Amino acid sequence: MMGKLFKYEFKNTASKYWYMYAIILALTLFTKILDIIQMNLNSRFLNPPLYISMALLFIGLCFLVLLTRVFSIIRFYRDMVGNQAYLTYTLPVEVWQHIIVRLTVSVFWIIISGIVCIISVFILGAGHDLLREILNGLSSMISSIKTTQQVLFIIQLILSIIFNTASSLMMFYMAIAIGQLFNRNKAIAAAGAYVGCNMIMEVFTTLLFLLTSNRIPWILDYKDGFSTDFFNSGAEFVNSVLLLTGLVNIFFLVTFFLITERLLSRRLNIE
Repeated sequence: MMGKLFKYEFKNTASKYWYMYAIILALTLFTKILDIIQMNLNSRFLNPPLYISMALLFIGLCFLVLLTRVFSIIRFYRDMVGNQAYLTYTLPVEVWQHIIVRLTVSVFWIIISGIVCIISVFILGAGHDLLREILNGLSSMISSIKTTQQVLFIIQLILSIIFNTASSLMMFYMAIAIGQLFNRNKAIAAAGAYVGCNMIMEVFTTLLFLLTSNRIPWILDYKDGFSTDFFNSGAEFVNSVLLLTGLVNIFFLVTFFLITERLLSRRLNIE
């Protein structure tokens, strides 16, 4: 049954996101075509439509990142504690399974939206010196780092993105689960719960990093310039930070999940 729930969730969410991705990529290609024409003709008459198209693309990218997360939160609220909750809880699926399915699908679309944004930026920046210099700089820096550090960095970066996205989204779900306990102003209560939880998480994370900062390796001596040892030590520092951040995100993810599951299982107060 959980497999069917995954299939249903993907099918119902994909229809929204594919349209947004198609619009963003179409606008990116249109802007790139104007950019190529402008670079070849160098006509001042093409500047206004190019700038307008770039502005619309920038707004579209911002909305894509924002709406992907907003849609996930609204869908969770509607299906788990809102007007669709009665139908949701008639399914022969446990509450924890509902949460995992919605969280997994939401994280997937948030990451895909981020990838679409990166692709859009690379398409728009292709052929420009700034993007070329950035890529060359990154390539030189990575090639100076030990292979083991490179692999570890990539793996930890991917996992950090996934767990950070899941943890931040799970905090919204937990806030919704807390807000539904109130008979009135559930949305306001959920917003207050989110702000409170976010403050607690920030204080906890700050204290943890302060307590462990002296244990994280790092070279502070810049006198010798950006040597191979500098980059290797920097990679070790970044890997250590990513590891610590990942562990913190996993801790919060599990904590938020358990609280949300317990509230929706034992203290459900749907509309």
